[in-house]
Amino acid sequence: MSERRWRTANTYDPRHIPAVADSRCYCLGMAQTLSNFDNAMKDDYGPGLRNAVNDRTAVWSQLDNNKESIEGRQAVWAVHTSRSTSTGSRGDGGTLPTAGSQGYSQVRDNLATIYHTVKVTGASQLLSMGKDGAFVNALEANLRGAEKDVSNEAARQSYNTAVSISSTLYLGAITGTASSGYTSQVYTFANANKGLMRHFFVGMVVDQINASTAAVRGSTTITAIDQAAQTITVADATSGATSGDYIARTGNFAPAATWGYELNGLNYLLGSQAYANLDPATQPLWQAQTAGSSTTQVSETLFDLAADKVQTDGDGGDIDLWISEQDNARKLAQQLQAQKRYDGREATLKGGWKGVQIQRGTLIADKYCPSNKIYGLNTEEISRFTAPEADFQWDDTGGSVLYKALDNTHAVEARFFTFTNLETLTRNSHILVTTSVPTF
Repeated sequence: MSERRWRTANTYDPRHIPAVADSRCYCLGMAQTLSNFDNAMKDDYGPGLRNAVNDRTAVWSQLDNNKESIEGRQAVWAVHTSRSTSTGSRGDGGTLPTAGSQGYSQVRDNLATIYHTVKVTGASQLLSMGKDGAFVNALEANLRGAEKDVSNEAARQSYNTAVSISSTLYLGAITGTASSGYTSQVYTFANANKGLMRHFFVGMVVDQINASTAAVRGSTTITAIDQAAQTITVADATSGATSGDYIARTGNFAPAATWGYELNGLNYLLGSQAYANLDPATQPLWQAQTAGSSTTQVSETLFDLAADKVQTDGDGGDIDLWISEQDNARKLAQQLQAQKRYDGREATLKGGWKGVQIQRGTLIADKYCPSNKIYGLNTEEISRFTAPEADFQWDDTGGSVLYKALDNTHAVEARFFTFTNLETLTRNSHILVTTSVPTF
């Protein structure tokens, strides 16, 4: 397999590592060395893992990746905020309208960061001596796990909601709303559903956040999840924890304006809160459209109304991508099948994602999407902004991808990271649709 073909492959089969990709050797017929693995990870595993992560994330896979509009650690773009007032009708000889201009604002937003650390013990290295590919297989298992973990984290963050505490917006609250009940080691959430409950997993380390002060009460590990009851059980009771606390992935909860924390999610981008230093209260054009309610059932008519609202009350563009949780997509398909409007065939989108063709767009399902939300996007007006040369790559700033573990263990580590964020260029090009949670 050529090096160029390997760079676009989403596989880590060690048989595909080229014997010679350049002047450095990737020979598998001898005991592996840190130098060989450093080269293999840098030149081969990086591109394949990057493509796999980007393609496995529903939101990311369908958006352009803007690497040009970056200044330092910020994304920068222009926003149309007001129309010109220089249009009018006059009688013969009348004074012409005073010349005006279109209103534009240059906005900036910080990039966020996502890291994944791979660690291989010294025992794995020693056991590979004289055994072809043994260490490669250990590394491969870590990389396959990294692909899933990073993809899941990117997908989860893509639906982030900003919560307000003391007039400051914070990102990272997984549920999007405060919990309604806390008893000993069990949290019951007020507004959770299938999509939101999937953001948790057993073994996940979470912080318990004071909803009044944003202070971290403590960290603990999730030991059980009951999706139907909308509860999680944690290993340790945290002093001071109470009903109303937020739950966030440990270390991730921070003000939305802070560089380096979680991504802007669709709930935030399509919300009514201030974003990128513009407030819809003073800039009405800087707000996404909304439709539906908690009692609105999904239907083809609802999609038509939502698309029309962007054209009549938004920027006038077309919604070409709809994202929902599987239950809403399945409910719509049932309705279309009953009307003989849907034959089961699906459109294939970028990254291999399958979608249902509906009026003026394609609907794709993502398990991390809240079950009571549908996002209508004009993909020309929303992008993932990424720092140049920082679209998921191995950290080799010290000249090496692999480095000795810093925790006094006999192991080597490697960091996979990106500096990126989701940004909407024109906020009223999109619509946030609220529905009832479908039943079958």
